[in-house]
Amino acid sequence: RSRAVATSAGEYNGPSGHPEPEHAVGGLDAGADAIADQLWAAVLAETVEETNVPSDTLSAPVLIGAMVDERRKPDLLFCTSTTLSSAEVLARYRAGAPDAWESSGMIAVPPVPARAGVATRSWDCDAFGVRLTAVTQ
Repeated sequence: RSRAVATSAGEYNGPSGHPEPEHAVGGLDAGADAIADQLWAAVLAETVEETNVPSDTLSAPVLIGAMVDERRKPDLLFCTSTTLSSAEVLARYRAGAPDAWESSGMIAVPPVPARAGVATRSWDCDAFGVRLTAVTQ
């Protein structure tokens, strides 16, 4: 995250944000399905805006958890994947993203295969010398 953002400046985090009120359709009368559709669309939009990865290369977001951040603001955590290689993702990011000001860089880290019944972090942040946000940890 860049030094220009309000929280967790200088720490590593995935794309994050919120649905934009001006994009809301139907307000509170929209119904649960319409609101969920708008939320999932916002997840993809934030990913595209912050990484420059095309939306047609992204999978549908999967809700993987919920938490509160250091300011006690609730956060929903989503996971999405891309058909692009890590080199292609990094190239797209370096080419420029609409919300590039929110970050100062991007790194690609190798995945660690999960083992049944063993909780593991996907990678050792200390080995990379980076500070992770609470969400990313």
